[in-house]
Amino acid sequence: GEVVGIWSTTMYPQAFKWTENDGMSQIDDGLNSSSANAINESSRIVGTSNEILWGEGYYWNSDGSQHPIPNSLGGAVVVPNDINSTGTTVGFAENAAGYKRAFRWTAGGGMVDVGSLGSCSSSLVNIFHSNFCSMAEAINDDGDIVGAAYASEQQFGQEIRAVLWKDGYIHDLNDVTSLNSPWVVLQWARDINAK
Repeated sequence: GEVVGIWSTTMYPQAFKWTENDGMSQIDDGLNSSSANAINESSRIVGTSNEILWGEGYYWNSDGSQHPIPNSLGGAVVVPNDINSTGTTVGFAENAAGYKRAFRWTAGGGMVDVGSLGSCSSSLVNIFHSNFCSMAEAINDDGDIVGAAYASEQQFGQEIRAVLWKDGYIHDLNDVTSLNSPWVVLQWARDINAK
């Protein structure tokens, strides 16, 4: 398999790809910080490249060519976290108001805000969660997305909720489980497969 990630230098963290046959290779030009966050079966890599690690989103094709993932939500930050076999990419991007929102992106359709669990204008979002509203962590080949979202109506300490975006709707995974405990909160969904 092919492995992607971040290796550290004295100057900047750098995106890399590793294979058993070829060993490690640097993906980016090395002039800025970069991260390789995911790779699909076509060897397309998604990640970031900028002077800061949370910066501009990119994808790299198997030939090494680098292409931007434009932010149509109005902000500066784009962080792609995962990519499926069709090239659909998910992550979070800053909108014009400065809130970090979960997105789905395709080369043909551009960037779409996939939504959140409610209002993100609470002072708790601003102070404790760095304007975090929602974040997509992973996508499967069916297009189902998982991640986390801020739920303003929840009590402090339970306001970040694990979510699933499916068929155009967002679902709080706490509402579809049978944990039956006020002390247990599913806060973050990290990955999803095709089963």
